[in-house]
Amino acid sequence: MAEQDPNERERIRAAHDAEEARADIGGGTARQERQRKLGRLTARDRLTALFDGGRFEELQRHLTHRGRGAERAPGDGVITALGEVDGRRVAAFAHDVTVRRGALGLDGAGKVVRLYQRALQLQIPVVGLHDSDGVRVDEGPEAIGGYGEIIRACIEASGAVPQIAVVCGLCVGAAAYSASLCDVTIMVEEWGYMFITGGKITRAITGEDVPVEELGGARMHASVSGAAHMVVADDRAAVEACRRVLSYLPSHAFADAPRLPPSDENRKTPELWDLIPASRRKPYDVVPVLRTVMDAGSLEPWSEAFARNLWTGFARLAGHSIGVIASQPRHKGGALDVDSARKGARFVQLCSAFGLPLVTLADVPGFLPGKMQEQGGILLHGAQLLSAYGSAEVPRISVVMGKSYGGASVLSYTGDVVLALPGARYDVVGVDAAAEIVSHAEGLTPEESAQRRETFLRERDRAHAAAEAGLVDRVVLPEDLREELIHTLRALHGIQRTLPRKRRINQPT
Repeated sequence: MAEQDPNERERIRAAHDAEEARADIGGGTARQERQRKLGRLTARDRLTALFDGGRFEELQRHLTHRGRGAERAPGDGVITALGEVDGRRVAAFAHDVTVRRGALGLDGAGKVVRLYQRALQLQIPVVGLHDSDGVRVDEGPEAIGGYGEIIRACIEASGAVPQIAVVCGLCVGAAAYSASLCDVTIMVEEWGYMFITGGKITRAITGEDVPVEELGGARMHASVSGAAHMVVADDRAAVEACRRVLSYLPSHAFADAPRLPPSDENRKTPELWDLIPASRRKPYDVVPVLRTVMDAGSLEPWSEAFARNLWTGFARLAGHSIGVIASQPRHKGGALDVDSARKGARFVQLCSAFGLPLVTLADVPGFLPGKMQEQGGILLHGAQLLSAYGSAEVPRISVVMGKSYGGASVLSYTGDVVLALPGARYDVVGVDAAAEIVSHAEGLTPEESAQRRETFLRERDRAHAAAEAGLVDRVVLPEDLREELIHTLRALHGIQRTLPRKRRINQPT
């Protein structure tokens, strides 16, 4: 082959560099600089922050849309890439808000679907960095069909590989659905918004003039709708939160979660005697209890601001990733209700799908009574929580810390192993309610009723009574709880249910 003309070689290099520069700047340098001046990262900056060393392999880098519209940019407004997070392969896509406000068309949607296909083939997690004005209206129904394919891909990946959505800006319409289908949804507090219908259309159709924060703001979704599982201050914090969450999850449904070296510090916990009050009526914060029992610094809350009477999140025991569910007596006395049942069911599904053992700490007086709860579907959502626990294909350990009454005992009786602290109560109803029911049925006087209550206190205020009845496997001292949990997890490792193991879809509840 004849040697190529050096001038031609330089021309090829220059043309290549120009195309690469066009791809790097998306919608243009001015728009990217405006994004940074607002305190936000560009799509490429976000991916750089996500992946180890800022390095990633971009897919379909120069793809340009074939639809109508004046603006055409390499990549078509979305960057798709493969890279590593903490040494493990991860697939990610990021909407580029500098290209047509991040609105997605048919070709850009095809890039995201192709990325999902690669992730399923490679069996690796998918991270979506959302900053999009929705579907490109000028591309017509084809663009809507493209988002339909993205949603189909999300559903096919559910329970097969972890999916994390990071809402760094607008997330509108079908994009909001795709984010809500993910296992973990992280939102940036100041400029992250997620809604099906924006304020202008809402006002035009319903006449409601709703502030955008109330319609789809991060705090609203974190505390009211439950659609946001974590809220953070800015883009970098969102990416860091995403990396932390990935550290607890396996690469796919049948892989083991990463294990960190266990801490060698002295973790005996005599202070639990002081953290859990002797009086069953006195509220307390369960989070210090969790910090004492779990590996130091390992708590990662999931949906902490929603249904605050039930704490859910990730943690580690002796370096192993686990899912934690705990009654929170600080809110509603720890009683379960519609929202906490729905929240708990979704989290149990998540842990079951990806093989994380479940540790449940129960101090629950029952389900919250009342018309609002019954009409709100407490039977339906309580049944979902029962079903999630009952079908979970992972080790389940329950600890009765204070009390476990009535139907809310789902937090304790579904455990493969049930532990209890001394003095814990395990009964159909609380002592006062039991005494009142029996006194009314037997027609006792107030004096006889008070005496009956004292009898109930003596007979039922013992964890050993539940152990004698076979409802509790072991009664453990507070200072031994951590070691008991570690040894029990080892004993239950590899537990199998009667049903054959299969991939479980982690569908929203």
